[in-house]
Amino acid sequence: MDPLLIGIGFAASLFILAAIVNESGGFATFVFIVAAIAMLLVGPGWYWPILHARELGIAVLIYLTAGAFYGCGWKWYMYNRKQYKVYKEHEAMLGYDNKPKYSKEKLHQLFIPKFRQEKERILTWMVFWPWSMVASLFQDVLREIFLGIQRLFYGVMESITNHVFKDVK
Repeated sequence: MDPLLIGIGFAASLFILAAIVNESGGFATFVFIVAAIAMLLVGPGWYWPILHARELGIAVLIYLTAGAFYGCGWKWYMYNRKQYKVYKEHEAMLGYDNKPKYSKEKLHQLFIPKFRQEKERILTWMVFWPWSMVASLFQDVLREIFLGIQRLFYGVMESITNHVFKDVK
């Protein structure tokens, strides 16, 4: 395989991954189209997709089916779980100082996802599911690793804070 094609694919994948993490489906689509055109121009020629249209069609169908299951199933479920946690955190603050930050109705509007209002996000998950999966995996795993490290060193960090502010207490 041509190193230039590999470079274009790798660079495009990094940009798409960054776009997915920042939830920018439009930019991810732009990068994908530009990379595909560049690969066709640099690669075996413009005739390649036409010669292999049947195989390409099957591959696209499989890709989009997997994306539909990922985007509408797993990713939507995980997104709802995340929103549920945020909802519960804000719900716990409703009675704080007798001045609720949000009413119960406002909490429902802000944090309970509506499928119809999340079309762009879901479509991005479906179309760019491999990148979304990688982003979710690393984002969640890295966050858990760093939270674990933080919990391990909580006592040390507390001691440092107490030492620095010892004259304040």
